[in-house]
Amino acid sequence: TALKYSVALCQQKCKRRGTLESNYCSSNFVITGTVITAVMRGGSMYATVSIINVYKEGSLVIQQAGKTMSTKIVILCKKCPFIRRGLNYIFMGQVDEEGRGKIAPHHFVMAFKTKNQKGLSVLKNKQC
Repeated sequence: TALKYSVALCQQKCKRRGTLESNYCSSNFVITGTVITAVMRGGSMYATVSIINVYKEGSLVIQQAGKTMSTKIVILCKKCPFIRRGLNYIFMGQVDEEGRGKIAPHHFVMAFKTKNQKGLSVLKNKQC
């Protein structure tokens, strides 16, 4: 079933479930990136993310311009998880039929500093 915005979805408790490792296998895509733009439309937030690292690509559409890679992510419920422009996050979620990342309240999104990247390297070799 396609994930899409609904009032009920956005009334869920805004709480990350599980850990980096436990969410890795159930996610279509896993990336780290910097939020370049974040625009609210309806109840959702549409973000463009400049990619730092791709851990799992799935069917995520990635645009490349020179050395820069970016992708589009829809935060279905604009406040959950709440993201800010200019900050770095790890995003784990599903991919829609247009190749955009879709993030629901229960998906794993976490702010991170580039020095925390060591903790993410465990994901590189993870077998699902």
